[in-house]
Amino acid sequence: MSLSGIRQRVINGYQHIMACPLVRAWVFLVIGHFIVQVALQGVTLRDNQQGMDMTGLCISLAGVPAGIPLLDNDNLIQCDGIPGHSNVTCTVIASTKNSALSPILEDAGTNYSTDYDLDQVLNITVFGHEHFITRRCAASLQYMYGAFRHNAAEDIATICFQFWLLIISILAVLQDSIPHLVVCIASHVLDVAWAGFRIRTTIALRQDYYELIVGNACGGEDMLGNWWEQRLGHAVPLFGTNVIALVLLAALAVVLFSRYAKINFCHMGASPSINRMYKIALLFSAFLQLAAFFTILAVGLWIDLLSCSVIAALAGDVQPDQAAFFVLAVVLAPWMISGWWAVFREVKWAFILFTVIHAFLLALWPGMFASPLFRYVLKVWSFFTAVSVTGYLFVVAAAIMAIVCRLNFGKGLAHFLRVESDLSSSGFPATFFTNDPDAKERCDSPPPFDFDIRDTEKLQKGSMGDDPLDIRPFALESTKYSAHSLSFGPSKDAPEVPIMVAFPTARRTSAAIVQALNKGTEKALPAVKSNSNSRPSTADKDRYPIQPLPEACLQDPYKRTMMRTSSLSTQATGMSANSCSQAEVTFARRDQVVSATATTMAVTSASSSRTSLPFGAAMPHENHPSTNSRAKPKFIPQPDRYGRI
Repeated sequence: MSLSGIRQRVINGYQHIMACPLVRAWVFLVIGHFIVQVALQGVTLRDNQQGMDMTGLCISLAGVPAGIPLLDNDNLIQCDGIPGHSNVTCTVIASTKNSALSPILEDAGTNYSTDYDLDQVLNITVFGHEHFITRRCAASLQYMYGAFRHNAAEDIATICFQFWLLIISILAVLQDSIPHLVVCIASHVLDVAWAGFRIRTTIALRQDYYELIVGNACGGEDMLGNWWEQRLGHAVPLFGTNVIALVLLAALAVVLFSRYAKINFCHMGASPSINRMYKIALLFSAFLQLAAFFTILAVGLWIDLLSCSVIAALAGDVQPDQAAFFVLAVVLAPWMISGWWAVFREVKWAFILFTVIHAFLLALWPGMFASPLFRYVLKVWSFFTAVSVTGYLFVVAAAIMAIVCRLNFGKGLAHFLRVESDLSSSGFPATFFTNDPDAKERCDSPPPFDFDIRDTEKLQKGSMGDDPLDIRPFALESTKYSAHSLSFGPSKDAPEVPIMVAFPTARRTSAAIVQALNKGTEKALPAVKSNSNSRPSTADKDRYPIQPLPEACLQDPYKRTMMRTSSLSTQATGMSANSCSQAEVTFARRDQVVSATATTMAVTSASSSRTSLPFGAAMPHENHPSTNSRAKPKFIPQPDRYGRI
């Protein structure tokens, strides 16, 4: 995509957000929530870093050898290898009364011995405070150091999660996607649940610290002081802001969900089958993004654990465990790209690549349970367990949705999205039409026919160049319907819809339209011109009869949704009336609404309970006799409720 195309997409996205107060409120709320959460998570990260510094300094000054700590049945033990393995020596550092080791450790052949004097008293100074502790106390602090290190990793992972949540929340409203909206709210629920769980684990860790370490191993010596009050004082506001944000976003999501349910998910002219396939593709995209995020997060946590912790030195041969996750980290990018390309572009080789990588992902996680180190980490680190299990569930869900999407290949979705993307990058914003004519407020796309009176002056002077043909000034002169979302139904008070025809000026269609209409071929359309100052009266509607759809169009499932070619559109584009080529034509009659854009066309019967009324204008050939008509009523653009013409 060119730089201008990217710029146009950014402009379209900005207009889409600013067009609706609800969408603006959603975006501002998620951005505010993101800023607050990142700031508070940064504070908790600093708290855990302080805890690591204090406990780590005590351990280093005491000269305690490195070990892998484990809390088992109120017994704090330290091992020189993975606990539970044979030929591993463990030492009971602290325990409560009447506590015993778990049968798993007793049956594994673990040896218990002491190679150094645990009761030797040491005088150390930590951050200006003098302490008299034993080596047993310093050894017990290794458990606290490991807990603080895990908490710091969780804080970093949560900050990354906030970045991802911001992106998925904005994508939900940019794509008007119900699946992304549901995923967004579910992610906020997970965020709230995890924030509450962090408070619970902090309280439990404080209890273990005072009972096993201060009250037992350290003989009443408290190394952390008021650190716990400071940590909980920062964790509670984090949970509270998450709850408030969830309530507000859920309320907005309910309203947006009800509105998105009434909107055609694709742009003007998409058939119900295209809409259904697009919803499935969006759901696959949401699951793919969730699976990718949690998998990347699990890979990062695992590699960091094996590279920067004491486990890397004491767990023995960890190279197979590292290699498996390094391979996983390498294939994640091709997996995501091939998955998106395969579903939204219907590329078969990309789907094969995606399937191979996905099969590797599905087999990797169960295979990792053969590793004793992986099982140990799952046991002692609940956050890594939650991330790994959640990621695997989303990988399975993405696999199921990928199979469903594969069954829809060749049914028109890829062509529809490709043409839509080309036109959107060329300056044609997405155009949605609601099916509810009685709704007072619309939250669809930004006004697709937002007409500036200065464009009329440029049209008259012929100075518009090769920009896309602007047919926006020919929207209905109706005050009942808003300018950015008109609807038409068979109600008794519905206005008589006049035929809308444009007349020639010296303005040509852009190359983007020509390429889209001809599906990438080199064939060029003849010049199509329009005049923004004229249009015929309703008495001329019988002059341009609707021609039946050619038989060739009925044989193709995608072309059945296209525009019925009229005699006027044939004169306008120079195309054969028996072809299935698209033309930028719109005829609106009382009994039938036939619409066409440069993207897609649809034929809709007005006998349905709700029928979308499209904008648009027909573009006759410059030599059409109607252009020489003496009666050319002036069309004066009327401002909409936003003050735009």
